[in-house]
Amino acid sequence: MSDRQLQRAATLIAAGTLTLGLLLMLAPRDWALRLTREGHLIENLSVCVAAGGILFAALNLSRFRSRIWFSILLLLVWLYLRELDFQKLFTPRSIESIGFYRNPDIAPSMKLLALLAYSPFAAAGLHLAWAGFREMRATHPPRAAWWWPLGLAGAFLVVALVGEKLMPRWWQILEEVFELGFLCLIVLIVASVTFRPRGSPARPPHRACELGNRPQG
Repeated sequence: MSDRQLQRAATLIAAGTLTLGLLLMLAPRDWALRLTREGHLIENLSVCVAAGGILFAALNLSRFRSRIWFSILLLLVWLYLRELDFQKLFTPRSIESIGFYRNPDIAPSMKLLALLAYSPFAAAGLHLAWAGFREMRATHPPRAAWWWPLGLAGAFLVVALVGEKLMPRWWQILEEVFELGFLCLIVLIVASVTFRPRGSPARPPHRACELGNRPQG
């Protein structure tokens, strides 16, 4: 996938997400809430997208053998498990929440176990954030084609989190739609490297944040 194709695909995903969100907001409220309820259509689509991203990331990790790709793989695994609400099998609430660790009704041993389970995924996210920060310092303004879909993904994630934490229940419609759009954009970036034509230049130019143009070692 060329850089221009990546940017066009990201724009189409963003437009599709906004259109879907608008249509569901205009649809009968009960029907729209049912579609976006946990375990229903929109969330199931998010699970499928995240699973595809894991496959692409694992393939790229086998090709490029870099810490960046290992962190990307870990982060996608976490997003996949989060969409499945896997943690609810063991804990009463999200282990990403500060309230989980401050809740006196939760045993300290459970809090410690949750923290240990979450730490590799948190470390992967911090590693990617640091690599992105170094890339921004190295190339200002950022020149990599994947900054456009990444910026859109960040905006969609903010909307989804605001809908989940601060808004009325009916905002669940937009929360799930924008989570789906966020995952589609992240997986698009991963897929753009997986299907990049051989011999085409890889970006970003800064090696610390390079998604992979040649095998290491």
